[in-house]
Amino acid sequence: MRRAFLTLLFVLCASSMLPAEPSKKVLVYYFKNISGEDQYSDLMYKLPVCIYTNMKEGIEGSKYSVIDTEGLERYSQDSAYDLWDSGLLLEVAQQRGITEVIYGQFYVEAGKPVLFGKVYFIQNGLILDIGEDRGEYNEVFREVETLTVEQVRAYDIEKKTQVYKPGMRRIVEKEVTRVHNNVSVSGGVVFPVFEWSDLFPVGISGELSYTIFPKIEVFPLGFGLHTGFLYFARYADEYYTDSELFLFPVGVQVRYIVKFKGFVDGLSADFSVGGCFSRLFVEDILSTSADPYIKVGINLILNPIKDHYVSMKFGYMNVAYKDTPLNILSGELGIIFYF
Repeated sequence: MRRAFLTLLFVLCASSMLPAEPSKKVLVYYFKNISGEDQYSDLMYKLPVCIYTNMKEGIEGSKYSVIDTEGLERYSQDSAYDLWDSGLLLEVAQQRGITEVIYGQFYVEAGKPVLFGKVYFIQNGLILDIGEDRGEYNEVFREVETLTVEQVRAYDIEKKTQVYKPGMRRIVEKEVTRVHNNVSVSGGVVFPVFEWSDLFPVGISGELSYTIFPKIEVFPLGFGLHTGFLYFARYADEYYTDSELFLFPVGVQVRYIVKFKGFVDGLSADFSVGGCFSRLFVEDILSTSADPYIKVGINLILNPIKDHYVSMKFGYMNVAYKDTPLNILSGELGIIFYF
Protein backbone atom coordinates (compact mmCIF):
# COMPACT_ATOMS: atom_id res chain seq x y z
CA MET A 1 0.00 0.00 0.00
CA ARG A 2 2.78 2.39 0.93
CA ARG A 3 4.70 1.49 -2.23
CA ALA A 4 1.62 2.19 -4.38
CA PHE A 5 1.13 5.54 -2.64
CA LEU A 6 4.76 6.53 -3.23
CA THR A 7 4.52 5.50 -6.88
CA LEU A 8 1.39 7.60 -7.38
CA LEU A 9 3.03 10.56 -5.64
CA PHE A 10 6.10 10.25 -7.89
CA VAL A 11 3.92 10.15 -11.04
CA LEU A 12 2.00 13.25 -9.96
CA CYS A 13 5.16 15.18 -9.18
CA ALA A 14 6.76 14.17 -12.46
CA SER A 15 3.65 15.21 -14.37
CA SER A 16 3.62 18.62 -12.72
CA MET A 17 7.21 19.18 -13.81
CA LEU A 18 6.42 18.55 -17.50
CA PRO A 19 5.99 21.65 -19.66
CA ALA A 20 2.36 22.56 -20.24
CA GLU A 21 0.91 21.81 -23.67
CA PRO A 22 0.55 25.07 -25.64
CA SER A 23 -3.04 26.25 -25.73
CA LYS A 24 -2.68 27.38 -29.35
CA LYS A 25 -1.51 25.36 -32.34
CA VAL A 26 -0.70 27.77 -35.14
CA LEU A 27 -0.18 26.69 -38.74
CA VAL A 28 1.59 29.07 -41.13
CA TYR A 29 0.07 28.42 -44.54
CA TYR A 30 0.82 29.45 -48.14
CA PHE A 31 0.72 33.08 -49.27
CA LYS A 32 -0.88 33.83 -52.63
CA ASN A 33 1.16 35.72 -55.20
CA ILE A 34 -0.95 38.64 -56.47
CA SER A 35 1.94 40.49 -58.08
CA GLY A 36 1.22 38.96 -61.48
CA GLU A 37 4.90 38.06 -61.84
CA ASP A 38 5.91 34.39 -61.89
CA GLN A 39 9.46 35.22 -60.76
CA TYR A 40 8.07 35.62 -57.23
CA SER A 41 6.16 32.33 -57.15
CA ASP A 42 8.77 30.77 -54.87
CA LEU A 43 7.84 33.32 -52.19
CA MET A 44 4.46 31.59 -51.84
CA TYR A 45 6.38 29.10 -49.71
CA LYS A 46 9.46 31.07 -48.68
CA LEU A 47 7.29 33.70 -46.96
CA PRO A 48 5.52 31.11 -44.74
CA VAL A 49 8.91 29.65 -43.76
CA CYS A 50 10.19 33.15 -42.97
CA ILE A 51 7.08 34.04 -40.96
CA TYR A 52 7.15 30.69 -39.14
CA THR A 53 10.78 31.20 -38.14
CA ASN A 54 10.16 34.72 -36.82
CA MET A 55 7.00 33.72 -34.95
CA LYS A 56 8.66 30.70 -33.35
CA GLU A 57 11.56 32.82 -32.17
CA GLY A 58 9.57 35.89 -31.14
CA ILE A 59 6.14 34.75 -29.89
CA GLU A 60 5.92 32.29 -27.00
CA GLY A 61 2.98 30.25 -25.73
CA SER A 62 2.00 28.62 -29.02
CA LYS A 63 3.05 25.54 -30.94
CA TYR A 64 3.97 26.50 -34.51
CA SER A 65 4.19 24.50 -37.71
CA VAL A 66 4.55 25.35 -41.38
CA ILE A 67 2.67 23.65 -44.21
CA ASP A 68 4.62 21.42 -46.63
CA THR A 69 5.04 22.14 -50.36
CA GLU A 70 2.70 19.46 -51.75
CA GLY A 71 -0.24 21.81 -52.25
CA LEU A 72 1.87 24.28 -54.24
CA GLU A 73 3.12 21.48 -56.45
CA ARG A 74 -0.52 20.76 -57.36
CA TYR A 75 -1.24 24.48 -57.72
CA SER A 76 1.64 24.88 -60.19
CA GLN A 77 -0.01 22.27 -62.43
CA ASP A 78 -3.41 23.97 -62.35
CA SER A 79 -3.72 27.38 -60.69
CA ALA A 80 -7.53 27.08 -60.84
CA TYR A 81 -7.36 25.13 -57.58
CA ASP A 82 -8.22 27.44 -54.69
CA LEU A 83 -5.71 26.60 -51.98
CA TRP A 84 -7.13 29.38 -49.80
CA ASP A 85 -10.77 28.23 -49.70
CA SER A 86 -11.98 28.36 -46.09
CA GLY A 87 -13.43 24.85 -46.31
CA LEU A 88 -10.10 23.47 -47.47
CA LEU A 89 -8.27 25.32 -44.68
CA LEU A 90 -10.72 23.90 -42.16
CA GLU A 91 -10.07 20.33 -43.30
CA VAL A 92 -6.31 20.89 -43.21
CA ALA A 93 -6.49 22.28 -39.67
CA GLN A 94 -8.83 19.69 -38.18
CA GLN A 95 -6.51 16.76 -38.94
CA ARG A 96 -3.97 17.92 -36.37
CA GLY A 97 -6.07 20.00 -33.98
CA ILE A 98 -4.78 23.30 -35.39
CA THR A 99 -6.46 26.25 -33.66
CA GLU A 100 -5.25 29.10 -35.92
CA VAL A 101 -4.17 29.26 -39.55
CA ILE A 102 -2.00 32.16 -40.73
CA TYR A 103 -2.21 32.85 -44.48
CA GLY A 104 -2.69 35.70 -46.93
CA GLN A 105 -1.50 37.43 -50.11
CA PHE A 106 1.55 39.38 -51.18
CA TYR A 107 3.09 41.45 -53.93
CA VAL A 108 6.58 42.89 -54.31
CA GLU A 109 7.35 46.60 -54.29
CA ALA A 110 10.84 48.10 -54.44
CA GLY A 111 12.35 44.64 -53.98
CA LYS A 112 10.49 43.93 -50.73
CA PRO A 113 7.31 41.90 -50.03
CA VAL A 114 4.08 43.66 -49.09
CA LEU A 115 1.88 41.35 -47.02
CA PHE A 116 -1.87 41.11 -46.54
CA GLY A 117 -2.23 38.57 -43.78
CA LYS A 118 -5.23 36.83 -42.29
CA VAL A 119 -5.76 34.59 -39.29
CA TYR A 120 -8.45 31.90 -39.39
CA PHE A 121 -9.70 30.97 -35.90
CA ILE A 122 -10.79 27.39 -36.44
CA GLN A 123 -12.93 26.94 -33.33
CA ASN A 124 -15.33 29.82 -34.01
CA GLY A 125 -14.86 30.21 -37.78
CA LEU A 126 -13.73 33.85 -37.64
CA ILE A 127 -11.32 35.10 -40.31
CA LEU A 128 -9.68 38.42 -39.41
CA ASP A 129 -7.10 40.63 -41.10
CA ILE A 130 -3.72 40.86 -39.44
CA GLY A 131 -3.35 44.54 -38.58
CA GLU A 132 -2.41 46.60 -35.56
CA ASP A 133 -5.15 44.95 -33.50
CA ARG A 134 -3.47 41.58 -34.01
CA GLY A 135 -0.48 42.68 -31.90
CA GLU A 136 2.42 40.24 -32.05
CA TYR A 137 1.36 38.78 -35.43
CA ASN A 138 1.32 42.26 -36.91
CA GLU A 139 4.81 42.97 -35.55
CA VAL A 140 6.18 39.85 -37.25
CA PHE A 141 4.53 40.78 -40.54
CA ARG A 142 5.89 44.32 -40.49
CA GLU A 143 9.37 42.95 -39.70
CA VAL A 144 9.20 40.55 -42.65
CA GLU A 145 8.22 43.47 -44.89
CA THR A 146 11.55 45.14 -44.08
CA LEU A 147 13.43 42.21 -45.68
CA THR A 148 14.40 42.12 -49.32
CA VAL A 149 13.18 39.35 -51.58
CA GLU A 150 16.63 37.76 -51.52
CA GLN A 151 16.69 37.81 -47.72
CA VAL A 152 13.31 36.06 -47.63
CA ARG A 153 14.59 33.47 -50.10
CA ALA A 154 17.49 32.74 -47.75
CA TYR A 155 15.08 31.20 -45.22
CA ASP A 156 14.88 27.43 -45.53
CA ILE A 157 13.53 24.35 -43.80
CA GLU A 158 15.82 23.13 -41.02
CA LYS A 159 15.93 19.89 -39.06
CA LYS A 160 14.02 21.41 -36.14
CA THR A 161 11.34 22.96 -38.35
CA GLN A 162 7.88 21.56 -37.60
CA VAL A 163 6.59 20.76 -41.09
CA TYR A 164 2.92 19.73 -41.31
CA LYS A 165 2.11 17.21 -44.08
CA PRO A 166 -1.68 16.78 -44.24
CA GLY A 167 -1.74 15.27 -47.74
CA MET A 168 -2.55 18.47 -49.61
CA ARG A 169 -2.96 16.89 -53.06
CA ARG A 170 -5.75 14.62 -51.80
CA ILE A 171 -7.45 17.44 -49.86
CA VAL A 172 -7.27 19.91 -52.75
CA GLU A 173 -8.69 17.51 -55.30
CA LYS A 174 -11.40 16.35 -52.90
CA GLU A 175 -12.49 19.93 -52.17
CA VAL A 176 -12.51 20.88 -55.85
CA THR A 177 -14.51 17.88 -57.03
CA ARG A 178 -16.96 18.24 -54.15
CA VAL A 179 -18.59 21.19 -55.85
CA HIS A 180 -17.90 20.45 -59.50
CA ASN A 181 -21.14 18.55 -60.01
CA ASN A 182 -24.48 18.52 -58.26
CA VAL A 183 -27.89 17.00 -58.63
CA SER A 184 -30.85 18.67 -56.97
CA VAL A 185 -34.31 17.20 -56.42
CA SER A 186 -37.08 19.42 -55.10
CA GLY A 187 -40.82 19.79 -54.78
CA GLY A 188 -43.24 22.43 -53.66
CA VAL A 189 -46.22 24.61 -54.46
CA VAL A 190 -46.80 26.84 -57.47
CA PHE A 191 -49.07 29.83 -57.93
CA PRO A 192 -50.23 31.02 -61.38
CA VAL A 193 -50.55 34.79 -61.63
CA PHE A 194 -52.40 37.18 -63.93
CA GLU A 195 -54.77 35.52 -66.43
CA TRP A 196 -54.49 31.97 -65.04
CA SER A 197 -54.82 32.74 -61.32
CA ASP A 198 -58.64 32.47 -61.25
CA LEU A 199 -58.73 29.14 -63.09
CA PHE A 200 -55.91 27.46 -61.12
CA PRO A 201 -55.18 29.27 -57.81
CA VAL A 202 -52.50 26.80 -56.70
CA GLY A 203 -50.70 23.66 -57.87
CA ILE A 204 -47.83 21.32 -57.04
CA SER A 205 -44.46 20.84 -58.70
CA GLY A 206 -41.40 18.65 -58.79
CA GLU A 207 -38.01 19.49 -60.24
CA LEU A 208 -34.80 17.67 -61.15
CA SER A 209 -31.61 19.38 -62.29
CA TYR A 210 -28.05 18.34 -62.95
CA THR A 211 -25.26 20.94 -63.05
CA ILE A 212 -21.56 20.75 -63.95
CA PHE A 213 -19.09 23.39 -62.73
CA PRO A 214 -16.01 23.20 -64.99
CA LYS A 215 -13.85 25.74 -63.09
CA ILE A 216 -15.69 26.81 -59.97
CA GLU A 217 -12.57 28.37 -58.40
CA VAL A 218 -12.04 30.67 -61.39
CA PHE A 219 -15.68 31.54 -62.04
CA PRO A 220 -18.48 29.75 -60.14
CA LEU A 221 -20.73 29.25 -63.16
CA GLY A 222 -22.29 25.88 -63.92
CA PHE A 223 -24.17 24.44 -66.87
CA GLY A 224 -26.65 21.59 -66.87
CA LEU A 225 -30.06 20.16 -67.57
CA HIS A 226 -33.42 20.99 -66.04
CA THR A 227 -36.70 19.08 -66.04
CA GLY A 228 -39.73 18.50 -63.84
CA PHE A 229 -43.50 18.67 -63.74
CA LEU A 230 -46.27 21.03 -62.65
CA TYR A 231 -49.84 19.96 -61.95
CA PHE A 232 -52.94 22.11 -61.50
CA ALA A 233 -56.55 20.99 -60.91
CA ARG A 234 -59.84 22.82 -60.69
CA TYR A 235 -63.06 21.06 -59.70
CA ALA A 236 -66.40 22.07 -61.16
CA ASP A 237 -68.40 24.79 -59.45
CA GLU A 238 -70.96 27.36 -60.57
CA TYR A 239 -68.29 29.24 -62.54
CA TYR A 240 -65.82 26.59 -63.76
CA THR A 241 -65.89 23.06 -65.13
CA ASP A 242 -63.52 20.23 -64.14
CA SER A 243 -60.08 21.17 -65.44
CA GLU A 244 -56.56 19.78 -65.12
CA LEU A 245 -53.28 21.08 -66.48
CA PHE A 246 -50.00 19.11 -66.67
CA LEU A 247 -46.75 20.83 -67.60
CA PHE A 248 -43.50 19.00 -68.39
CA PRO A 249 -40.55 21.39 -68.92
CA VAL A 250 -37.27 20.13 -70.37
CA GLY A 251 -34.39 22.53 -70.89
CA VAL A 252 -30.88 23.67 -70.17
CA GLN A 253 -29.79 25.51 -67.06
CA VAL A 254 -27.13 28.03 -66.08
CA ARG A 255 -26.33 28.29 -62.36
CA TYR A 256 -24.15 30.82 -60.57
CA ILE A 257 -23.21 29.74 -57.06
CA VAL A 258 -21.59 31.50 -54.12
CA LYS A 259 -20.19 29.07 -51.56
CA PHE A 260 -20.15 29.75 -47.83
CA LYS A 261 -19.26 27.52 -44.89
CA GLY A 262 -21.41 26.57 -41.94
CA PHE A 263 -25.16 26.08 -41.69
CA VAL A 264 -25.72 28.31 -44.73
CA ASP A 265 -23.56 26.54 -47.31
CA GLY A 266 -24.27 28.70 -50.33
CA LEU A 267 -26.55 30.77 -52.47
CA SER A 268 -27.25 30.15 -56.15
CA ALA A 269 -29.05 31.95 -58.94
CA ASP A 270 -30.54 29.74 -61.67
CA PHE A 271 -31.69 30.48 -65.21
CA SER A 272 -33.37 27.79 -67.32
CA VAL A 273 -34.72 27.86 -70.86
CA GLY A 274 -36.26 25.15 -73.00
CA GLY A 275 -39.50 23.61 -74.18
CA CYS A 276 -42.58 22.91 -72.10
CA PHE A 277 -45.03 20.15 -73.08
CA SER A 278 -48.53 20.72 -71.76
CA ARG A 279 -51.74 18.67 -71.52
CA LEU A 280 -54.92 20.55 -70.63
CA PHE A 281 -58.12 18.63 -69.80
CA VAL A 282 -61.40 20.55 -69.76
CA GLU A 283 -64.38 18.21 -69.18
CA ASP A 284 -62.30 15.31 -70.56
CA ILE A 285 -61.44 17.22 -73.71
CA LEU A 286 -57.69 17.06 -74.23
CA SER A 287 -55.64 19.93 -75.62
CA THR A 288 -51.86 19.59 -76.04
CA SER A 289 -49.16 22.11 -76.75
CA ALA A 290 -45.39 22.51 -76.90
CA ASP A 291 -44.13 25.98 -76.06
CA PRO A 292 -40.92 27.71 -75.01
CA TYR A 293 -40.36 28.56 -71.36
CA ILE A 294 -37.93 30.40 -69.15
CA LYS A 295 -37.42 30.01 -65.42
CA VAL A 296 -35.34 31.99 -62.94
CA GLY A 297 -34.79 31.19 -59.28
CA ILE A 298 -32.86 31.93 -56.11
CA ASN A 299 -31.74 28.88 -54.17
CA LEU A 300 -30.60 29.01 -50.52
CA ILE A 301 -28.41 25.98 -49.76
CA LEU A 302 -28.32 24.76 -46.16
CA ASN A 303 -25.98 22.26 -44.50
CA PRO A 304 -27.73 21.10 -41.29
CA ILE A 305 -25.69 17.89 -41.05
CA LYS A 306 -22.20 17.25 -42.40
CA ASP A 307 -22.28 16.24 -46.09
CA HIS A 308 -26.10 16.56 -46.22
CA TYR A 309 -27.52 19.54 -48.09
CA VAL A 310 -31.04 20.88 -48.40
CA SER A 311 -32.35 23.78 -50.44
CA MET A 312 -35.03 26.43 -50.26
CA LYS A 313 -35.85 27.73 -53.72
CA PHE A 314 -38.04 30.59 -54.88
CA GLY A 315 -38.66 31.06 -58.58
CA TYR A 316 -40.58 32.54 -61.45
CA MET A 317 -41.54 30.66 -64.63
CA ASN A 318 -43.03 31.89 -67.88
CA VAL A 319 -44.54 29.51 -70.43
CA ALA A 320 -45.55 31.03 -73.78
CA TYR A 321 -48.71 28.93 -73.79
CA LYS A 322 -50.57 29.49 -77.09
CA ASP A 323 -52.28 32.89 -76.96
CA THR A 324 -52.29 33.17 -73.16
CA PRO A 325 -48.84 33.18 -71.51
CA LEU A 326 -48.66 31.27 -68.24
CA ASN A 327 -46.79 33.06 -65.43
CA ILE A 328 -46.01 31.04 -62.30
CA LEU A 329 -44.44 31.77 -58.92
CA SER A 330 -42.97 28.84 -57.00
CA GLY A 331 -41.61 27.85 -53.62
CA GLU A 332 -39.77 24.53 -53.25
CA LEU A 333 -37.82 22.46 -50.75
CA GLY A 334 -35.24 19.98 -51.93
CA ILE A 335 -32.12 17.88 -51.46
CA ILE A 336 -28.78 18.53 -53.16
CA PHE A 337 -26.18 15.83 -53.86
CA TYR A 338 -22.54 16.83 -54.51
CA PHE A 339 -20.06 14.54 -56.23
